[in-house]
Amino acid sequence: KLNNINRYANALQFGERVVYWQAGWDVFTRYPILGVGLGNAGRWFDQTIPSYGMNLIEVRQLLYRSTDLPNIKNLWIRILAETGFVGFAFFAAWSVSMLQKVSSCRDTSKTLQKLAAIWCIFIVIGIILEGFSIDSFGMPYFWISCGLILAIDQIQNTEGDFFSQSSEEE
Repeated sequence: KLNNINRYANALQFGERVVYWQAGWDVFTRYPILGVGLGNAGRWFDQTIPSYGMNLIEVRQLLYRSTDLPNIKNLWIRILAETGFVGFAFFAAWSVSMLQKVSSCRDTSKTLQKLAAIWCIFIVIGIILEGFSIDSFGMPYFWISCGLILAIDQIQNTEGDFFSQSSEEE
């Protein structure tokens, strides 16, 4: 059955990614509690690449000709493989707390604050969806977006209303 999925993914030109995801998932199933440690999932690829992956040129080049450490190319599977259930639970709790902070801003009567909250919800949704394609915390927009979410929450919780002050000054 997996070979059928791999063939279909390969026909759609993302077969290599599916193979990397499967390898990462296999790393996670071997070490489900604490994972293999940050940055170490790629060290297991030679043992976890599905047999179908050896039919793909990019996978063979990555394993046998490249000096780079292989990459899972999926943030969520990478977090599971490298930190296990424990690390994923912490990351999920942090992500949910960000969403809760943002959704509390939606219940305001101020239009600008409500727009900022909706904007931040779309940021979080975008980060969740992009996690299926990129597996790096090194992208600056990830951290800038998180900072903006926290800043909007902080502004809402401060004494005096930042949003109404800025519109009164104009």
